[in-house]
Amino acid sequence: AVWEEDFSAVFAMLEELRAAGVRDLRAWLRDRPNRLAEAIRRVRLVDINGFAVELFEADHKQTLLHSLVDVFLPETEPVFVEELVALWEGRRRFESEAVLRTLRGRRLDVLFTMAFEGERAERTLVSILDISARKKAEHALLKQTHRLETLNRIAKSISTT
Repeated sequence: AVWEEDFSAVFAMLEELRAAGVRDLRAWLRDRPNRLAEAIRRVRLVDINGFAVELFEADHKQTLLHSLVDVFLPETEPVFVEELVALWEGRRRFESEAVLRTLRGRRLDVLFTMAFEGERAERTLVSILDISARKKAEHALLKQTHRLETLNRIAKSISTT
């Protein structure tokens, strides 16, 4: 999925914070969750491709364009903070894994790459890859590994008695 976002209002917020003397953005946002929510609301979705509409289970493109807050989960917030820190530090690229949800409530594990373009990040391009199947397989493999380790410990315990 490909999204085009406008971070210029977020950029303005970050400039205001810097002018007010904020030095540690992570700590400042951690102590002010309402301001983090405000930053999320300031991101404007400009355009999305058809696959984004499908992936996020939107009825129409316009529905998803007005729903950035609706796809965030509490687990998404720390990743968004890191996006803001990247912008704060002047980086033009950011990549991470995150947990989002579709407009119908289904959980999505995604890998995304962002490119902040324009002087005030007014043209931010986001590439989103659904890695839910990979995460599910990793979780199943981890679970199986724990079972095998437990069986191995039990077998060793039985063989020594």
